[in-house]
Amino acid sequence: MNLLSHIPRGRANATSIPALSRATGMSERECRAEIERLVTVDHVPIVTLPTNPGVFRAATLEELQQARGQIRSRAFALLRRDRGLRLAQQDMVFADGRLF
Repeated sequence: MNLLSHIPRGRANATSIPALSRATGMSERECRAEIERLVTVDHVPIVTLPTNPGVFRAATLEELQQARGQIRSRAFALLRRDRGLRLAQQDMVFADGRLF
């Protein structure tokens, strides 16, 4: 079944991954993987926003820009966390095989 045909346009019409799974007969994991492929390979503007549960095809430039901003914010937060863990690793002291 064609997943894209089940993904609505516009924030107000967002649908959930479980609903897409039921509609298409695909597993939730398969739905997420296909959405990833549609966005990264086919450049389909499928997005989700924290203020709006569910996925949808961006219908406006504003919806697309909000989604991109959210993704960049999460990416930078993950990089900051990774840096903190890397620095923590450098500060670790090992004694007698135990971590202190």
